[in-house]
Amino acid sequence: MSIIQDTLESIIDLSFSLIPQTKKFDNNRLIQLVAHRGYHQNNIKENTKEAFDICLKNGIWGIELDIQWTKNLVPVIHHDLNCGRVFNRPEVIISQFNFNELRKEIPEILTLDELIELYGKKIHLMIEVKDEHFLNPGSNRSNTEKAKIISHSLSRLEIIEDYHLISLNSDIFQYFQNLNSSGFLSISLLNAKEIFQKTIKSSLGGFTGHYLLINKDMRSKLKSNNKKVGVGFIKSKNSLIREINEGCDWVFTNHPLRLKKIIDQF
Repeated sequence: MSIIQDTLESIIDLSFSLIPQTKKFDNNRLIQLVAHRGYHQNNIKENTKEAFDICLKNGIWGIELDIQWTKNLVPVIHHDLNCGRVFNRPEVIISQFNFNELRKEIPEILTLDELIELYGKKIHLMIEVKDEHFLNPGSNRSNTEKAKIISHSLSRLEIIEDYHLISLNSDIFQYFQNLNSSGFLSISLLNAKEIFQKTIKSSLGGFTGHYLLINKDMRSKLKSNNKKVGVGFIKSKNSLIREINEGCDWVFTNHPLRLKKIIDQF
């Protein structure tokens, strides 16, 4: 996460945490924290075994992670198209390397199969399927093949119970016809209203977005339509309590240990 993004997140969260509100929440509420790309502070790299191990060890409910594709169609866990920001190797563009070549260059990158072997049924997986190298406009066959690869890897797990598939582009989900669509979640950026409307009219299980853009009316309509909502990116105690009181299903955060400590105090 960039310094600019972290600073902006902190300013927004601090501003909203100052709004007067109740300091208590219903202890019967199930609080489901999702660590965004695992725990990636103190020089620990995001989306790596070390980042996920810390979450598992500390009892974090879920981890969010990202899928990219190697040249020979092996799904690996990494956010960016290249390895510059995280590993200082911008020349390593994941889609241009076969997996064995990538493993030699960046040993820390996990495959989806390795991730499931390590964490399946131990911690909830929020798996972001990115569209950069998934959706091929000219080839439904290629899109279907990638969906089959992911589905095969996930076959030992139960959708909804063990994992959800999430994406900025809900067109991806049409290729996972063998999976329960209630386990699919759209991600909104600045287009929360658009994604909200699309979710309400679809069979998707819900959507996620920044709490600043998801109002009470949207939340109410989602609930009345049996849809779920995840909010990010929470950092402060007051903001955490507010989101729990407003009935969110998942809290996505870049500060999972901090929020877990707050929750444990209750």
